[in-house]
Amino acid sequence: MIFITKPLESPALSHHGNVSHWHPATPYEPPASQEGDKEFWRRGLFIVSPHHAQIRAIRKALAQRRRWQSPAFVDTVDKMQGQQSQAVLVSYGVSDVETALAEAEFIYSLNRLNVSISRARAKCIVFLSRPLLEPSFDVLQDDKAARGLGHMLALEEFCSKHGEQRRFNLDFLQPAGRADLLAIRARLGCPPQA
Repeated sequence: MIFITKPLESPALSHHGNVSHWHPATPYEPPASQEGDKEFWRRGLFIVSPHHAQIRAIRKALAQRRRWQSPAFVDTVDKMQGQQSQAVLVSYGVSDVETALAEAEFIYSLNRLNVSISRARAKCIVFLSRPLLEPSFDVLQDDKAARGLGHMLALEEFCSKHGEQRRFNLDFLQPAGRADLLAIRARLGCPPQA
């Protein structure tokens, strides 16, 4: 998992509306209404995934946590083209090596990853499974997929070099084997935290 924090740019926040003036250090809770939920999901948070199965799983999990009065913005990168949000969660929920290989050009699309990351005004959190970052050599046979993989690895390296890391033990989720979560956090455009 990679955490990327982008500094706020005041010109980008000159739009009208509550969320546009929201600063990530200030807790923001939209009104509990259809309009509040709509504002939250259109300007406060996007959740993006390249796969429809992952999108359905995220929507289901969100619906189990709270009854939303307006649909959650959980969709593909294509649906967020031309829009921005304060925060963007990018979920690459693919951990199956065969699926990654079969869809390598799509999953490792440099353009899709760049669009996903650049839609965030304040914060972007990218969830990547280790198998995506350590694919078989077959992925490298596709030039576009190899460039996208290179970009993912460069992003991980940048965050590791300019940020902090924490490892979380998640064995309780997978009793039969070891399950770890590595969180890497970097602040883009800001000096590293001491």
